[in-house]
Amino acid sequence: MEAGSRVRAEYDFDAQPNSGEMSIKAGETLTIIKAGIAGGWLEGKNTRGSIGLFPESYVSSVQDSLVS
Repeated sequence: MEAGSRVRAEYDFDAQPNSGEMSIKAGETLTIIKAGIAGGWLEGKNTRGSIGLFPESYVSSVQDSLVS
């Protein structure tokens, strides 16, 4: 995964308070801001504009498709 790519949450993740983490819900689409963070984390943004860290293992890549 790389910065700018989109991912879909496969599982819910509850962030720890004041940790820089972001809670995510299964089915939510996120945009990666920074990948390759030590320990298997990604930094991303959700559709509401929140930014934070979440586990890379909780998300999968979204294939963008062209609509004609």
